[in-house]
Amino acid sequence: MKIIHSCTSDSFSGLEAYVLDLVSWQYRQGKDVELFCREGSRLEEQARERGIPVWTIGATEKPGLRLWARNIGDWRRRLRADEVVLHMHAGGEPRYHLPVLLRGPFRLIKTLLHYHIWINHRKTDPLHRAIFRGIDEVWTSSETARAHLASLLPVARDRIRVVPYGRDVVKLTAAPVAQWRTETRERLGVTDSDVLGVCVSRI
Repeated sequence: MKIIHSCTSDSFSGLEAYVLDLVSWQYRQGKDVELFCREGSRLEEQARERGIPVWTIGATEKPGLRLWARNIGDWRRRLRADEVVLHMHAGGEPRYHLPVLLRGPFRLIKTLLHYHIWINHRKTDPLHRAIFRGIDEVWTSSETARAHLASLLPVARDRIRVVPYGRDVVKLTAAPVAQWRTETRERLGVTDSDVLGVCVSRI
């Protein structure tokens, strides 16, 4: 069984680092993995450095007839060779694999759409309804996000799965509050008499 991870982002931050870490871990475990990504992207470069097989599209290539026509042959070769799981890592990824999602070949045994980033627009038009019929599971990181996606996507709530990002807190040891406050001020060059505001965010 081959696992294809699809991430066509041309930037590199938390989302892309997550994809790279996941693909790298599966590759080290001996899984047959491949990364569908943009040529010349940092994600492609780092995957190649780690020996991970890549399947690339052009640096500025968009979904459309030309891309789909070429990818149909690539998909046929992969599906003839083995069963495939397709793990897509952003809301726009299904557009790059539209023909195979609409056709639903039996050797494409699992399709996952992983929402790493919060969305606020509905995807209930006829095209998206057709696309989501070809997606087995939607993944997100929390129950709050799951409820939100259920209100926006043409997918039953029981097909939306919560896959937390978190860490095993048992492995974390916290320094005393006074210590990390002092260390933070020292690193930033902020004196004890200055007011320090901190904003913590995640993808």
